[in-house]
Amino acid sequence: MRKVDSPALAGLGPEFLAAIEHNCAVADAFSATDFTLCVYLMKMREYFRWQQAIPYSDNLESEALGKWIR
Repeated sequence: MRKVDSPALAGLGPEFLAAIEHNCAVADAFSATDFTLCVYLMKMREYFRWQQAIPYSDNLESEALGKWIR
């Protein structure tokens, strides 16, 4: 699970936050068919960046991203 850096969410507890994250993943998977493969992969790349807390100023490591997608 992603580290919570929001005071508003920090008090919700890890189980509740895990349920939210799971539901978001399910919703993303459900709507994934609305995008072309290229757009979907770009969205997944940005989701990886967010989940790993990688700043936009940093380059993504292709190998780490590829392992995460698989």
